[in-house]
Amino acid sequence: MGVRMIKHKNFLLAVGGSLIVLLGLVFFLNNIGVIPQEIWKYWPLILVFLGASFIFSQQVRFGEGKKKGK
Repeated sequence: MGVRMIKHKNFLLAVGGSLIVLLGLVFFLNNIGVIPQEIWKYWPLILVFLGASFIFSQQVRFGEGKKKGK
């Protein structure tokens, strides 16, 4: 396994762990009444925003790599 593959695997593990913690936090806050019940009808928007942030973060990362090569 190369160093690049290990870094990628560690990144995926960190993202996956963070998502599980975030999901648990959301359910906890909902159970104690901090998050209003009406918000659950908008849960697909959370997925849209997460997906868009991943796409834009990849574009920024690739754009920065091209500048360094010049």
